[in-house]
Amino acid sequence: MRKRPVKIQIIGLSLFVLLATLSGAVTVSAVEQLSMGTATVGGIFYNLGAPISQCVNSALPEVNITAEVTQGSTENLRLIGQGKMHLATITPSIGYYA
Repeated sequence: MRKRPVKIQIIGLSLFVLLATLSGAVTVSAVEQLSMGTATVGGIFYNLGAPISQCVNSALPEVNITAEVTQGSTENLRLIGQGKMHLATITPSIGYYA
């Protein structure tokens, strides 16, 4: 049996957590505006975060996620802690240490 690459498992788990979070945050009466911290435009997290937000926006019309350019995982966690971001893309090691 073939093993799945670790990156695919991490992306799948991240999408599951994102959708589980969104299912609890959605309200029926109004569009829920959420911001997602990614990373710099040249980084991989922005290239993942922007399409993910577009897919969720098209699949769930009651949710509007905006992918925002940040300085990366560490700043994303700080912004979530300050209440300025709702979602973020982070590296697993930074999330573990946080």
